[in-house]
Amino acid sequence: MQLISIVEQVNPEAGSAELSILLSDSDKKVKVTDWSVDPLDYGDFLIRIFDEWVRKDVGDYFVVTFDCVLANWMRVPPALCTAAEICGHAGVVEYNGDLYSCDHYVFPEYKPGNTNELVNNRAVSNVRKWAASQPKHK
Repeated sequence: MQLISIVEQVNPEAGSAELSILLSDSDKKVKVTDWSVDPLDYGDFLIRIFDEWVRKDVGDYFVVTFDCVLANWMRVPPALCTAAEICGHAGVVEYNGDLYSCDHYVFPEYKPGNTNELVNNRAVSNVRKWAASQPKHK
């Protein structure tokens, strides 16, 4: 089971030709969307799920959020890149061949290449270089 907390920020001044959803580290003026989860509500939800899971379901059901916390605690790479120190093991290929090294960073400024460039492996090499340069603790 994957419990994803959706928090999206938009540029309220974006024109029709601009991407309105922004990354959290954007330097533009942003507004959190109305459909974003409330942090306290999501925390309460996870606590309730954990309490139920730990009493009745450990070993039968796997909750990826808890698995990632356990992996980090054991100093083992977690299954999700969002819980890892470095991004880059959840690659994405878009319909037009654009490549991204992380499904959370499918934005033009993070596109290292396109499958049309695979003839000489430039795109794959660029994805690896970008992923290796993305420590989460900056």
